[in-house]
Amino acid sequence: MSSSDSILCAPQNLPQEIVETVIDHCSDFRSTLLSCALVSKKWLPRSQYHLFREIRVFGYPQVVRSRLLYL
Repeated sequence: MSSSDSILCAPQNLPQEIVETVIDHCSDFRSTLLSCALVSKKWLPRSQYHLFREIRVFGYPQVVRSRLLYL
């Protein structure tokens, strides 16, 4: 593999649809998503989408917590 071939395979040169598909398949693995978020700027938003798709609020009664999540 020549140096020009490795440039073509760099993560920043992949089509965004492929990047999102790869990250979507890793959505159940937090440590993998954290690594994906560090690959490049193109990988960050989709990784964050999965990392922060659920927010938990502790210390409040169930009724208040459910209202906070739907604001």
